[in-house]
Amino acid sequence: LDDYPRAADELEGDEGAEERGGGEGVFGEEVSDEAGGSSGSGAGAGPLARKMARYARLGNRSEEVWARFSQRVLMTGSLLGARDIALIFLAFARIKYRDTKVLHALSPFVLRHVHDFSSVELVLLLNAHKKLEYER
Repeated sequence: LDDYPRAADELEGDEGAEERGGGEGVFGEEVSDEAGGSSGSGAGAGPLARKMARYARLGNRSEEVWARFSQRVLMTGSLLGARDIALIFLAFARIKYRDTKVLHALSPFVLRHVHDFSSVELVLLLNAHKKLEYER
């Protein structure tokens, strides 16, 4: 797992995509015209997943920020693609923020996109499940 951080950073997609979006909201979330979902077939991750991964990588452990992220994941869960789901689980695992309501809500989408995940994304998902001690 020495390549773990590097592999996770590759999943985030291009950083210039944020500048093409809208701007930032009150909690630092990206405001855009699109919902932020992505398909697992080669497309980059959506803005919400990229923002969550960035905050986790920087070590932001603010309860308010992660509660807001959880709320947004619940609202847009059905629009998330395979890459988004992998990054969201990775972000929660890095911070060790365990919101069982969000994890239960995302579990059916993991099964829906199971064929769209790359091998790296599957490894990151399994590692996140282990770190969060989440068994479902």
